[in-house]
Order: sequence, then C-alpha cells, then structure tokens
Amino acid sequence: MEISDRIEGQHATPSPCGQFVAYISPLNGRLRVSKVLSPSRFAEYVLRTNVKDGLCLKWSMNATLIAVWSRGLIEIINLNDPGHRVRLDNGSGSLGQFRNVDFVDDDVCLTMWEFGRAKLWDLVTGKGTEIGDLKTIMETPAWQLRPNQQGTGPPLLAVLSRPSGEDTLSLIFTGAQVTLMSSQKIAGDIRAMSWSCDGNWLSLLGSLYTDPSLHVYTADGHHFKTIRSPYGADQNDPVRKPVEICDEIGIKEAVWSPDGQVIALPRFNGSISLHNTRTFRLLSVIEHCTTIDQSDFPQEEQSPVHEEIVSASGDRTYAHAPHPFSPPRSEIKDHNTSSDRGVVEARFSCDGKYFATRDNRMQSTVWVWNIAKLSTKAVIVQHSNVRKLHWHPSRPEALMLDCGEGIPYIFDASSSSPPRPLQMSLQGTVSLTWITTPKSAKIAILAATKSAFLILHPDGRDSVPFSETHSSVGEAHDTGFEEGTSEDSLIDMLSGRKPPPHLSYTELVDLEAEAEEDEDISTALDDTFREKRKATAKSVEKDPLDDSQIF
Repeated sequence: MEISDRIEGQHATPSPCGQFVAYISPLNGRLRVSKVLSPSRFAEYVLRTNVKDGLCLKWSMNATLIAVWSRGLIEIINLNDPGHRVRLDNGSGSLGQFRNVDFVDDDVCLTMWEFGRAKLWDLVTGKGTEIGDLKTIMETPAWQLRPNQQGTGPPLLAVLSRPSGEDTLSLIFTGAQVTLMSSQKIAGDIRAMSWSCDGNWLSLLGSLYTDPSLHVYTADGHHFKTIRSPYGADQNDPVRKPVEICDEIGIKEAVWSPDGQVIALPRFNGSISLHNTRTFRLLSVIEHCTTIDQSDFPQEEQSPVHEEIVSASGDRTYAHAPHPFSPPRSEIKDHNTSSDRGVVEARFSCDGKYFATRDNRMQSTVWVWNIAKLSTKAVIVQHSNVRKLHWHPSRPEALMLDCGEGIPYIFDASSSSPPRPLQMSLQGTVSLTWITTPKSAKIAILAATKSAFLILHPDGRDSVPFSETHSSVGEAHDTGFEEGTSEDSLIDMLSGRKPPPHLSYTELVDLEAEAEEDEDISTALDDTFREKRKATAKSVEKDPLDDSQIF
C-alpha cells in the first residue's frame, strides 16, 4: 500500500474522470487542482469568493469545469481556458442565498436559491431561463437528470415544484434551447424522486403518513404503476396509529440496480422487497434475521460470517464465526426521525450483481447479497458501528466500509476472504471516497478531513497514468486537455512538461493587483431582481503565451 503526503486543503473533491482533485488552499483561499498520482504538484486559481461564506466545489460531468459556490457568489472556472470565467452574482439577494448549483450538461448549469427559485444558465451565451419554484423540503434534490447512456438527444431534466399547494412534475429539455416537454400535477406530497439507471423509468416516493407508496412513471411522464404494501396492510385503519402503519408498509427509498433489471425498496420494518423493472412484479423479500443459522447446509454452501477482533495493541483481525450466530444488537433510542428506523442503507455494486445492506437493529453488521442467486454472499460484523458503505464505481467486487474511525476496510465480494483494513495517520473526522478509475487500473481512495487530505493506493500506484494507457477514459473525460491545444495546458503544468514561469517580486505584486481588479476578461452574470445585468467590462488583449493566470 502507498499513501501520499498529507496535503493541506479544504473541500477536497475528486473529478468524475478520477485524474484530478480540487481543493481550497487554507493559506490564500485559492482554488488548487492536483493530479491524483502526484498531489503535491498543483495549478492554482485566484477566486473572488470568500472562504468564510462557506464554499463548496462541484465538477462538471466532463471534468473541464469547476463551480466554486457560496451563499452570495458562484464562480465557474474553465480548466482549459482559466482566463475565461463565469460569475453568477446574487446581487441584492432578493431571492435569498444560493442553496445549490449543479451541472446538467457540459455547458449548462442549474442554480437554486434559498426559497426555491431556480434557473438554468447557458454558460456559452450567458442566457438564464427560469424554471419555477422548486420544492425545498425533500429527501432528494427536486431536480433529477435523466441518465443518457447512448449520448443521443438533449439532456432531459425532471423537476418537482409546488406552486399552488400541489406537486407538479415537469420534464424539461436542457439543450441549446430550454423546452418544456410535459407538466402535470401529482397527487399527494412527494418526498423523493429518482431515475432508473437506464433512464426508462422515473420513481416518485410519496409522503410517509399520507401516501407511503412508490409511483413509477415512464420517461415521457406517463404514470405506469403504483407499488403499495405487499403485506396487505390497510393504511386507512382508524384504530392503528400512523407510525404503526408506517413501520409495516412504509418505503424508505427506491434503489435502482445499475444494470436496470431490479429495483430494491427498503422499508421501515427492516425488510427489502425486490421487483423487476418490466412489470414491477415482486421477486423476493430480504429479511435481516437476528440469528444467522445455516448449520443444516453443507459447509461449502454456508455463507461466511467475518467477525472483527481488535486486540489491546490495536491490531485488527477477523475470525470466522460458527453457525448459528447472532450479530450484536444495537441500542435503539426513541428517535423522532423516520430515517433512523428499519433499513439504514442499501447499495448495489456497479454491475448490479451484489447488494450490500445495513439494518438499524444491528448497526455493526453488513449483509452482502448475491442478487442473481438471491442468497447471502457474506456477513461482516465490525467492532464499531458502520457509518457508510461505498461500492467502487468500476470494480463490482470492491466494497469499502467506513466505520468512522479513519480506517477504510476493503472487502472483495468475489472471494471468501475477510475485509482488509488500511491503517493511515490522518487526525480528525475522516470522510472516505472512491476515486473513479478504470477497471484495469489500480484502485485509489481519497481520505479527507475539514483541513487536509491524502490519497491511498491499496495495491500501489500505477506506473503510467491511466489516462494515457486507457484510451476510452481519455476520450470520454480528457478531450479538453489534449496536449498541444493550449500553451497553458493543465496537463503540462501538473506533469512538469512545461515548467512554471519564474517571476520577479515586482511581477508577482502586479499579478496580485490585477487579480483583485473588477474588470477582467471573465464573463459575469448578475441576477438582481430577477434581471440579468450585462457586463460592461472591456476585454483586455492578452499575449497568448502569457500563462500568468495559471499560478
């Protein structure tokens, strides 16, 4: 295992292509972009956004744009052309503070204000299109971009709004021209929305106590089916309390398999129902038993139970627990929030073959299921409660367990071996994230705290960057960084092919002064009283070989 040096930086975020990590420098508040294989080298960009306003970073899908947004300003930086920037200024703040920003296309972003007002911005023309007041109280964002695996046609955006006391579902094309495809009122109060991974279905999850059902719509907005309780409970029973009905039939979320074959519906009673995605017929029901007993099965057919043992010196090992085995029960408090009951987490592997789940009654236990065989693959019992499960984006067998101790546990679902703990020294509350890599490349993990991060390579680093050895990834995510297309190429700077310019002290002072000026060659989009102000700053003619804006 190889571990990079500790890098001081806030809001560390990996790019979708897995080649870069963007973060904010705590020294000067500037944006820095580093390569995953050499994080100590970076390109730096001056920002106008104040770090104290609470910054967040968002990558575009093609990994060429980075949105740095705060409560009052959104700044979008083009890594191919750092001199050209787009700034969305909140102006007088009549719509409230910026609440979210998301890229819905390579050159289109969506902004949402505090009170639900949302706009689509064309980053090429600077045109803004209002799409109404979106719902602000939901478990998922009120907008969902339809997956477009074929890459044909304009992007389709599903948005939920509530203009007059009723939910309204709108389907909007966000191409060169924003076009409303359909709009219809939805009965009830929708709390979650999600597309299937193949883009054929749209699911709407109703409120817990008024309509705890899942409504399935086609891609063109037509209602197809409503999935209710398979147990025959009567939600209109006046004798029973609403919380009792919720515990029996309530659906917590809809989890679509990446292969588009199965939808899993975790429930508040600890069970998970599996349905096919053609007729949504019930396939099976997963139960988390408090006692695991496969002693009647042959030894080779029994699911292994891996129990973690931590010694007094801190060594972590695993032992195979015999059948029958009862996972340790967790202390259940009287929570007011519904998210603390039933199935805590349910996630599919990237190919849909494996399914990992956690139950609130046994918070230190992870169940791994084989969906094709509808059987238990393995049971993992940790020493501490599991906080999060992460399947690798391209390796279907790699599962990472996060127990909140700053130690990633890597489990290979295709083998019978126990998880592998990876020890590292990073103080503070550590968040773990897979870095997207091709299946044939070595895996990498981003471990980040509020003030620093480092990159773990469990199997060692790749000797050659995967962007050069795997053409498919390079074509899909790195077309904007072709060598020779720009004198100020980010790849050249980070790889050391082009050394940074040696500037004198006077030149450095001049560059700092120029960076603080209001008039530059960037594009500013100001939203004040729902009107767009055109920037009056004149473009400054610049030497094409001048790369002073890079560092």
